[in-house]
Amino acid sequence: MISTVEVLKLMEAFVNEPNYTVWSDLSCNLGVLSSLLSHTEFHEEIREFIRDLFSPIGLRLGWDSKPGEGHLDALLRGLVLGKLGKAGHKPTLEEARRRFKEHVDGKQVLPADLRSPVYLTVLKHGDSTTLDTMLKLHKQADMQEEKNRIERVLGAISAPDLIQKVLNFALSEEVRPQDTVSVIGGVAGSSKQGRKAAWKFVRDNWEELYNRYQGGFLISRLIKLTVDGFAIDKMAAEVKSFFESHPAPAAERTVQQCCENILLNAAWLKRDADDIHQYLLQRKAPPV
Repeated sequence: MISTVEVLKLMEAFVNEPNYTVWSDLSCNLGVLSSLLSHTEFHEEIREFIRDLFSPIGLRLGWDSKPGEGHLDALLRGLVLGKLGKAGHKPTLEEARRRFKEHVDGKQVLPADLRSPVYLTVLKHGDSTTLDTMLKLHKQADMQEEKNRIERVLGAISAPDLIQKVLNFALSEEVRPQDTVSVIGGVAGSSKQGRKAAWKFVRDNWEELYNRYQGGFLISRLIKLTVDGFAIDKMAAEVKSFFESHPAPAAERTVQQCCENILLNAAWLKRDADDIHQYLLQRKAPPV
């Protein structure tokens, strides 16, 4: 209801916040905003905002757990490092790459709570070698938990041909049918290119996906994860017409909600995009 700029100002006031629950909420909301702004020319500025907001807490927590730390501190560390890494915070990226290499070489195994942020960071800024290494780790993993952890972050890869590779992998024998949706959703949620590619992939492979999930809740989840991030009016029409010609009765309500959400996103951008851009620019301007 209020201007997004007011929300950004409020977020900046939390820079010295120690509490995991608060950061988790901030992170979630910034994720939505970042996804929305990926449709604009100034996505880099919101990434810079995220780096500025999260680096003090990142510095304070460091990479290694400290004696006497609680469970929530470990969760917070994973959350903050993942956010900084994804936003392209240089020191975080360099350290993630270093630790990833040691992990892959078997020199120093990554603790479980750092794996997701490290995997996410190296993939987001990685190439085909990085992706191949991750797929190898996936193949070698004995535990389903580790396989799922990898599946959820594969979508972070940025190059269009590699995005396609991840989508094809989602439907391969390597991935359990119930986990395919997380892989496709991960692609759709990671970038503007990912969103377009995932939506095209779902349409191209609709028959196979629908036969797989038909009446279950996974078909709704698949649709929601794939199309919820769009923010152009005509996309709502495109989604609506696709599902009119490819009915999914179990997901009818989801399709409706997604179309509403796309229109809301478009209206939100129309209302606030310029103000957000101005604010992100002027907060970096030297005082007159």
